[in-house]
Amino acid sequence: MEERDWNNRQTAYRGLKELYEMAGQKDSALKYATLQCEAVDNDYQHKITAEVQRLQTAYNYSRYREGLYQSQLTISQQRLMIAISVAVVLLLMVLVAVGVGSYRKYKQHSIEQQALLQAQIKEQTAEMESQQQALEDMQEQLETYKDIKERLLDKDDAHKLIERCIKTLRSPSADEWNLLEAFVVHSYPNFLPHLLELVGKLNETERQTVILIKLGVPKGNIPQLIARSSSAVANIRRRLYEKALGEQPASMDVADTWLESL
Repeated sequence: MEERDWNNRQTAYRGLKELYEMAGQKDSALKYATLQCEAVDNDYQHKITAEVQRLQTAYNYSRYREGLYQSQLTISQQRLMIAISVAVVLLLMVLVAVGVGSYRKYKQHSIEQQALLQAQIKEQTAEMESQQQALEDMQEQLETYKDIKERLLDKDDAHKLIERCIKTLRSPSADEWNLLEAFVVHSYPNFLPHLLELVGKLNETERQTVILIKLGVPKGNIPQLIARSSSAVANIRRRLYEKALGEQPASMDVADTWLESL
């Protein structure tokens, strides 16, 4: 298509050149003579480029065919080597199977017996470790119980501990919370079990809140003692009431009275 275009241009420029020569317009004739030469050059370059591209394509195709032949030859060689290797491996497997068959039968029974013995030893060891861990846990719980029992607070001590926390603007430590909870469990043994039966599991903040309410701590001091906002404490009391009774409390005092009555 492009070659035909250059041919058309050459014909057009030649015709215009001849026309202007006959008309005596030498400048225009020279212009179209130059354009004709350029068209001839471009046409020649196009033909040369097309021929180079054709030769390059032929060369690339030749290289492709050569590479394809080499690939097929390599694959054939690989397949032959694989077939030989498989044959050798199969032969070796047959020889090995024949050679060790009797030995395997002889050893199989002893191996099974050894595996069974090892499994029994492992099972007994695991059971002994489990019993040892349970014993250690029981010992630890016993030591904790003895420690708490020896330090068990009375009502005055519990309120003094809370007053000290309020005056120093701090929350009770983890050890102090354990002592307060132990006092509530000892003094009101049915309180926490009954509450857990009604509302299910308590998180740490909820547990601390109900302990303080059961101890009669003023509601305005509870947020400081558990390091929560007043609205958060109110939500805890309301949520526990709703979970237990299935309805919202008429007021926070109703919820607190219910908790204290458990």
